[in-house]
Amino acid sequence: YQITYNGEIIQRFLTSAARSDKSTPLGKYKLGNKLPAPRSSIYGDIMPFWITLLIPQYPVGLYGTHGLAEESYLYDLGKPVSHGCLRLSHKEVKENGKKNVLGAAHWVYQYVPTGTPITIFKAPLTIFDFEDYQKLVPLARRADSLSI
Repeated sequence: YQITYNGEIIQRFLTSAARSDKSTPLGKYKLGNKLPAPRSSIYGDIMPFWITLLIPQYPVGLYGTHGLAEESYLYDLGKPVSHGCLRLSHKEVKENGKKNVLGAAHWVYQYVPTGTPITIFKAPLTIFDFEDYQKLVPLARRADSLSI
């Protein structure tokens, strides 16, 4: 899950898309409405930091990007395990024993605006190091696209 501004990657996060018996629609869409912690009407899960994916051929709210309330799924980030949504970590993390910083789902929820274009594609990405979230916050406020 990478966030770009003027063609430059400003943030990258591990994400999980659909498992083999489900699908995550590939293509170019936009981010829709945000809800802090809705419950899935289909699966019953709490989905922290929900952002709707506006995919014209599907009902609004069927697909989104979000965290999950339980912690066990964190070990599956980066693997195809979701029901079709794009899962991110919602856990705050400590960097070098210092202050807590936002987890990925919260970071995207807070700093990437509704209406931002999102491209979902299936291609391997190079291994990457996690970045310092805080230094990128000013850039994120100007994010102009997501690539997943």
